[in-house]
Amino acid sequence: MSFRRAVAEKPIWTAANIGLAAALLHNGRSEEACQVLEPSRNLASLPSGYWIWLTGARLQSQLRIRVSDRRWEIVEQALSQAEKLEPTNVELPLARAEFLFEKGDIDGAGSTLEKAQANFPQEVGVWVARADFAGRLDRYAEAESILDQALNAKAFGDHIEVRLAQCRLWSQRASALDRAKMQALSGAEDPGFSVGDRARHWNALAAAWYRLSDWDKAEERWRKVAKILPRDQRSRSWRLDLALQKGQTASARHWLDALRRAEGETGVFWRYGACAILVHEARRRRANLDEARRHLHEINRIHKNWPLAAALAAAIAEMEGNYQLAIREYGRALDHSEPQPGVLTQLLEILIQRREFGKADSEVTKYEQKQPLTPDLARLGAEAAMGLRDKQSAKVALRRAESGVTMPIRDYRDALWLSAICQAAGESARAEELLTSALNVAGHAPDVWIAWMEFLARSNQRKRVSQEIDRMEKTLHKNRVPLTHARCYDALQQLDQAASAYLTAVAGAGDDPTVLSFTADFFRRADLNDDARGFHERLLDPALAARRK
Repeated sequence: MSFRRAVAEKPIWTAANIGLAAALLHNGRSEEACQVLEPSRNLASLPSGYWIWLTGARLQSQLRIRVSDRRWEIVEQALSQAEKLEPTNVELPLARAEFLFEKGDIDGAGSTLEKAQANFPQEVGVWVARADFAGRLDRYAEAESILDQALNAKAFGDHIEVRLAQCRLWSQRASALDRAKMQALSGAEDPGFSVGDRARHWNALAAAWYRLSDWDKAEERWRKVAKILPRDQRSRSWRLDLALQKGQTASARHWLDALRRAEGETGVFWRYGACAILVHEARRRRANLDEARRHLHEINRIHKNWPLAAALAAAIAEMEGNYQLAIREYGRALDHSEPQPGVLTQLLEILIQRREFGKADSEVTKYEQKQPLTPDLARLGAEAAMGLRDKQSAKVALRRAESGVTMPIRDYRDALWLSAICQAAGESARAEELLTSALNVAGHAPDVWIAWMEFLARSNQRKRVSQEIDRMEKTLHKNRVPLTHARCYDALQQLDQAASAYLTAVAGAGDDPTVLSFTADFFRRADLNDDARGFHERLLDPALAARRK
């Protein structure tokens, strides 16, 4: 706020403009950063770093628009001017490498960073940039090696920037070992770090744990930030969000009051918190949505294109059944911020439910270009790719699915899901291995046998069917056999046997709703509508429903 006040009082004070622009960029507000910096570019005397900051602001702005509309030349103009005026500034090769990477010149970006390492071996920022670059290319071992070397370098050793880079790297890959390393980093001492650096460290760890849905660890870090920075608004805002995630409305209101006291009536974080609470409660009391919209109007007036506000607008639209608006607002929230797994999850669920698989897959692909998918996003991404129904997309679905399932697989349902994707991708041998494993550990579950019969039919192994059905009858509990029999023949597309088996199952189960439901669905799919109608009527018969109770 001090930079904004300084700029308001003296708009041509370029140093204050750079400070404000840096703060805006740090918060993902690149368009506003450009608006602050652009008017000064023709001044005769500019402070050091101006053109580098303008390069960063222009680059981030271009990355938020469609690829076909990007104007790389305006980024190149600012970068070339910076190289002309400040050729020895260590930030220059880092900015150049970032520019090349985003344009798709991976080799050029790597070469630029290698030269920077040779020219500036004592600069921690270069080491971190090289590690980040390797991590973005999924070369995790290389990235970790670079950071280990940096930690052992006498020039800077246990530096805050190295710790932040470790946090980014481990939260990207997020394996069990990486999570253990993050936990160790969370408990490590902060040797000689300033209060500001300790807050940065804890904030980074908290945000990483939050993205990984480990809310208790996130809250623990943000609690520490709030303790050393009594007026910090962002940590309190995050804790308000965490309270709502846990359904703790009273706690959320406590943090709302704290934010309002810290900011005053003109603040934006407390308005966001008030709106978030209203939206959360609107699931039970829809009248809250009108008041939530009033808060959103004020937020958008104060803080244009704020991703958090766009996410709230999307949630309101989704509650009201306006899915097209919800899709646009969730997309806007993602376009104007760092990757947000929670927001992307909500967007994907809508798109997949509406069978807009192309849009869903595109959103997942954009996220993957920035950082690896969380397990939940990997599963949704696999579903989106599978919906496209082509061989190449099936292979993409398999790659995502593999990162969404913990190995070795402990839940047979995960094995069935992954097996289906393997079959679509042409990996029949692996699919059979997964199904065989599921049969060994969960032969008591009818769904495993049905998936197995579907596989036998698709892989031209029908000669094994009779033997496998006999094995199924010996393995399942006798009460489950009749309906499973019918569903197996249904999966094998042996319709006459399936119809007979369904009728046998109904005769033995009476008015069991599960048996009636599967039977009605089979006869509907077989275009035997009169029979299907009869079973549906039995399902809906009030007298039978009363007896079931």
